[in-house]
Amino acid sequence: MKSELESETKKLCLDAGGLSTKGWLGEKGGDDKAGGGVGGRGMPYAEPLTEEEKEMVKPLYELFSDKLIHCFYSQNWSTGLQAINAIHSQLHFIQNPSSASNTLVTVHVNPHSKTVQQAYQIFQLILQEALNHPVIQIYIAALQLFQTSLPMFLAHMDPHDIRTNLKHIIQIVIQKMGFLKLKVREKSAEFLKLKER
Repeated sequence: MKSELESETKKLCLDAGGLSTKGWLGEKGGDDKAGGGVGGRGMPYAEPLTEEEKEMVKPLYELFSDKLIHCFYSQNWSTGLQAINAIHSQLHFIQNPSSASNTLVTVHVNPHSKTVQQAYQIFQLILQEALNHPVIQIYIAALQLFQTSLPMFLAHMDPHDIRTNLKHIIQIVIQKMGFLKLKVREKSAEFLKLKER
């Protein structure tokens, strides 16, 4: 599944043309090899956030590790993509947080054992950030992450609560379709058709 996603992402990016590498939280630029950043097993090196930036994304620290958040907002878009892939591979820790103690892999998702209901609201924040990102790879990976995570949340939550937040996600996707390349628009349309079912 992961290799298929990466292959499809590369193909879509070639069709998308020039990619923006603007930082997630602004235009400050930066180098992912600069000093003072955050690294760690299972995640690449990433520059730290400023205190002001940490305050802006404070709710995310309740569901994700510091390392994952720093990678997610890295000035290097490929590092941000790796953060999304880490979320993808550790979604099961939202559904079953107790299993985190039985793994040798560094846990970056739900280290504070939030319930599925608590996790959902925070998860939506990071998902919306990813869908709004100017780099196409991040956008495509976010669509895939949402499609993978939705059945898990539906199994534990009232569908009405899911539907309320889903409206915001669909609105972002529709807005994106207005200026994306043809194949990316097609991918977005497939996503919207799936959500109608």
